[in-house]
Amino acid sequence: MKEFRNFLPRSLANEIHDKLTSNEFPWFWLDDVTVSPEERNEVPDFYRSQPGMHHTPFCETSGPSHFFGDFQFLHHYILDAMNLDYRDWMLSRIRCGLNFPTFREEHFLHNQPHVDFPESEEVDHFTCLYYVNESDGPTVVFEEKTESEKYTIKYQCHPEKNKLFVFDGKHYHASSCPKHHDVRLAITVNIIERKSRLRSAKRKDVKPFLRIA
Repeated sequence: MKEFRNFLPRSLANEIHDKLTSNEFPWFWLDDVTVSPEERNEVPDFYRSQPGMHHTPFCETSGPSHFFGDFQFLHHYILDAMNLDYRDWMLSRIRCGLNFPTFREEHFLHNQPHVDFPESEEVDHFTCLYYVNESDGPTVVFEEKTESEKYTIKYQCHPEKNKLFVFDGKHYHASSCPKHHDVRLAITVNIIERKSRLRSAKRKDVKPFLRIA
């Protein structure tokens, strides 16, 4: 796990912030910030739906949105920061997420633990969080790499504007909602090792990317 403060040039960080908070950027409603409606029956009753908003500039299973060009560079900045070769690692998804404050006690600590890929045990990948604004509501990473009835917190990364947080995507993790700010804005970038992705693609029981949102 690594944290990179002041990750982007200040003017670029401000441009991203202004773009995501403008009246022209299209946000889409989510009944739950972690799982799709089709997957709600797989979530413990303890975690009631926590609404939020999203925009997904790119997903490997659905292609780019009209705004992909505004965020594509993040992939390359991250590869350079992590000293990774673009020939070995591919971009799988860029997702902009907006979390509202919550009044639900079960979400005070964190939202539903999850992994971004159903084939997490098969595919080597990094989950990267870029924090767009000053906020609270940490990203919580757990010790567990398999679904569990109880999760042990391994690490918490607290949002700061222009900070990047990178961790092994095989770990279950969760976002959380702000308590002292109006909104929490973060961009998730998923980067996959090409070789392990090709291996998983040969398996018929492996689903594509968990979800667009």
